[in-house]
Amino acid sequence: MLILLINYFTLIKFKRLFWIINSSGWLLLYIVILLACYPKQLNNIKIIYGVAITYFIAFVITIFLRYLYIQICRKQRAGIYPFLYIAIISVVASHIWYFLDISLTAITTGDQVLKNFKIAAAEADIIVLRVPVLIAWSGLYYAVRLWNDLVIEKERAAKADLLVHKAQLQMLRYQLNPHFLFNALNTIRALVEEDKDKAKQIITELSEFLRYSLVSRNNTMVDFADEVAAIKHYVEIQKIRYEEKLVVIMDIRPETEKFQVLSFLIYPLVENAVKYGMKTSSLPLKVTINASINDEFFKVEIINTGKWVEGNSNIISIDRGTGTGLENVRLRLENAYGNNYSFDMKEENGSVIFTLQIKRQ
Repeated sequence: MLILLINYFTLIKFKRLFWIINSSGWLLLYIVILLACYPKQLNNIKIIYGVAITYFIAFVITIFLRYLYIQICRKQRAGIYPFLYIAIISVVASHIWYFLDISLTAITTGDQVLKNFKIAAAEADIIVLRVPVLIAWSGLYYAVRLWNDLVIEKERAAKADLLVHKAQLQMLRYQLNPHFLFNALNTIRALVEEDKDKAKQIITELSEFLRYSLVSRNNTMVDFADEVAAIKHYVEIQKIRYEEKLVVIMDIRPETEKFQVLSFLIYPLVENAVKYGMKTSSLPLKVTINASINDEFFKVEIINTGKWVEGNSNIISIDRGTGTGLENVRLRLENAYGNNYSFDMKEENGSVIFTLQIKRQ
């Protein structure tokens, strides 16, 4: 219940919250005092009016105290000084409250309170009845104000951190697109003189891939189904180029299609499987793409026949390639998921296997 209440407070502006709670709080106190102290005089207009004046003045005073505490809260948030400020301000404000109360009551009701004024009685009224009320109000307001400012600062820090991460992810993502384009154009160049129809088909597949890039450019996260569709365009380009030398098998479980992943996350792994598999595998190169999901993890496996390039245990700098795609995969995963992912490679039974697992939130 407390968590829900805190979440609700953070959703509405603190200024609006102040007016709602302050006005309703003083109104409630006014009603309680009438019922508790004057149960047999509720038909006495003079009593009802006089008590109303008392707590209306208190309400107005707390509005001014609010602006004063805003300034104090900005300058002093910790230590003993806020408590001293609250005590001193509450005592001074209680005296102002008392003298405005008796003055306005005398003017509006004709009571002889000013003529019957006694310092001892006045101080007793102020210290016993008014100072504790304003100290309690001030302490509560200061605490809530401080809490609200800390929440706002935390939210701003979180938003700033999110913007930094988003900028990093966008930068890394845009490094992937030229990397893919470089390889695709090389493929087109190799075929444009040999088979114009196939070259045209590759251009069509490339256009569809770039369409995906444009559509998803404002979306850091996309449905896995969209990512798979983009990979299929890449695969079609490579199958045209290598013909019977390349076999691609995709086993994508339907329940994975709506899982949100980073855009252009899987493509570099598929590209790596084709590019280096062709160099180390007996033909035809077999590339398998598996995707599954359970209650705990979303899992993707990219398997290609062939060998891991000797002397290059670091995934970031495999062979003599640029390594840009694989490096970006790891960096983007680290940025987006923190410790909630695993990204591993192993060589087993004549195949290289990349396994990516993302913990479900």
